[in-house]
Amino acid sequence: MLNTPGAETFFRRNLTKPSVIDLSFTTKDLKLLINDWQLIPDLGSDHQGILFTITGSGNLTENPLNSGRYNTDKADWPNFANSFKTANFDKILNSIELSNAASIELSKSEELGLDELAQELTDNITLAARAYIPVYKPGAHAKPWWTPELKALRQKMIKDQRDIDYVSPASKSAYLKSRA
Repeated sequence: MLNTPGAETFFRRNLTKPSVIDLSFTTKDLKLLINDWQLIPDLGSDHQGILFTITGSGNLTENPLNSGRYNTDKADWPNFANSFKTANFDKILNSIELSNAASIELSKSEELGLDELAQELTDNITLAARAYIPVYKPGAHAKPWWTPELKALRQKMIKDQRDIDYVSPASKSAYLKSRA
């Protein structure tokens, strides 16, 4: 825990004393890179802000949520497939001796050749995906867990809500059922 012991981070007028409910946790390795932990008062909230600096080599991991997901619904599949037909995998395939396919044991050079082939295939897939599959552009309030099934259920609920006849309790129960 990075917090300074006893440093209060939350106060509301109806409380008799401030409390420490905002906590900062880190791993042992990252703790060595964290400097200048401090509280920032008066942010216009009943919580005080927490500020700290992470120093180091700059080799932090990219947040996978920030890297774009591919929108496969809008992919240009013919060009994607054609990009592999033009890729030259023959050089690597010919350099690997696969005549003894029944054998599980591979020589060091064969293992290196397979690793090189796998890396080249991965690179080609990545390049083709970047060229022919657009990235999702989520809106400001996008929900990645929202599915077409949820969309259909929500539309049914809204329709049931519009169809409520306040004289008939059956129409309201249909809406309440679809809402649940």
